[in-house]
Amino acid sequence: MDGEALTIFLGGPIQHAMEEPNKFCHQTEAAISSAIGHLRAAGFTVLSAHAFEEFGRLDMDGKSREVTKRDFQWMHECDVFVALFPPSNRENGLFRSDGMCVELGWASALAKSVILVRPSEAKCSHLMNGLDALTQVMVLDYEHTMEHPENLVAAVLALSQPGCRT
Repeated sequence: MDGEALTIFLGGPIQHAMEEPNKFCHQTEAAISSAIGHLRAAGFTVLSAHAFEEFGRLDMDGKSREVTKRDFQWMHECDVFVALFPPSNRENGLFRSDGMCVELGWASALAKSVILVRPSEAKCSHLMNGLDALTQVMVLDYEHTMEHPENLVAAVLALSQPGCRT
């Protein structure tokens, strides 16, 4: 990564964060937008389906293959995958995100560094908790990270250092 901009692929819920057609959960959109903004301000290239798809306002119906190919290409291109798991009243306290779980599988299979941003009290599966057996993983508390987004930038920089093991 010497001298070149890092590429960050930022994942998070889309379909299950829609409160109604064309209306994304406001709090989640604000958090994801903030994370994208802080990462870009730090000089990183940020790949995000949220930005590309305008937080669910761009109609992607019938384009599943294109979305899959795009996101898989982005996973190959990225240096770090950031998975944002916003809190929810549903399913163990996290918004459901089937796509992000697939992306976490790709990230670990491709040995990409991963940052999981999730509520510290969230109950996660053994596979998510054990991702560090396959790749570098850093876990950040969601609320603290949203209050202090500079911590996300610092985590990306820490994971990008040669020989980093978390």
